[in-house]
Amino acid sequence: MPIVSIAGKKVYFAHVPKCAGTAIELYLEKQFGPLAFRDGQFYRRPQRRRWTRSSPQHVDAEAISVLFPDGFFDASFAVVRSPVARIVSAFRFQRDIEGTVGADVSLAGWLEKVHRKRNTSPWQFDNHTRTMDEIVPQGARCFRLEDGLDAVVAWLQDLAGPGHDLPLQIEPRNVLDKRLEFEGKPVRPVVPNQEELALIAKHYAADYTRFGYDTATGRPLAL
Repeated sequence: MPIVSIAGKKVYFAHVPKCAGTAIELYLEKQFGPLAFRDGQFYRRPQRRRWTRSSPQHVDAEAISVLFPDGFFDASFAVVRSPVARIVSAFRFQRDIEGTVGADVSLAGWLEKVHRKRNTSPWQFDNHTRTMDEIVPQGARCFRLEDGLDAVVAWLQDLAGPGHDLPLQIEPRNVLDKRLEFEGKPVRPVVPNQEELALIAKHYAADYTRFGYDTATGRPLAL
C-alpha cells in the first residue's frame, strides 16, 4: 500500500498483486518522489526479521483500517484485473519463478490447496492469491487493467494540478513472459479449462461482483 504525496495530498495506492502494481509504483516514485509504506527488500530478510506477514505494499484493507484512522488519506486508488488472468499469472509466477509449484501440478490442484489454507494462512504468497476485494478499501477509485492505464494518468493529473505535467504513459514493468525470456526460462502459458474457470469464479466471487467481470469467462463487463 504505497503512500505518496501529490500536491500536498496524502494518496494511498492499494497495490493488488499481479495488476501492474510495480509499474504504477515506479511511475509514482519518478513523478512525485519516494513512496512511504513500501519495502522493496522485505523478502530478502530472513522470516524471523520481517515485521509483518506480508510486504507493506501488499497489505490488506482490514489492516489498513486498523493502522490508519478514517479520513487520514485525501484519496486512494487501485488497479484491478480479471480474476482469471490474475490467478493464472499468480500460479505461473509461483511455478516458473518462485519454484513453489511442481511442474506437474495443475492450476485446479494448486487452487484447491491454496484455498484449503485460506483461513489459516490468508497472507500466503505475499497476498498474491488473496481476493482483490480484501485488498482494495471501500471508496477507493478503481481502474480495470483491461481498460488501459490512461485513465489512471488522467486521475493522477487531476490530483497534481496544472503545474505538474505527467507523462501520458505508464511503462510496463515486471512482465512475466519477458522476465522468463530474460532469465532463459521456457514460457509456458496456462489456459484454464472449464473446471478451473468454475473454481476461480467460486473462490473469487466477490471480485467478479465488485469490479465488474463475467463469472463464466472472467472478461470485463460493460460499465
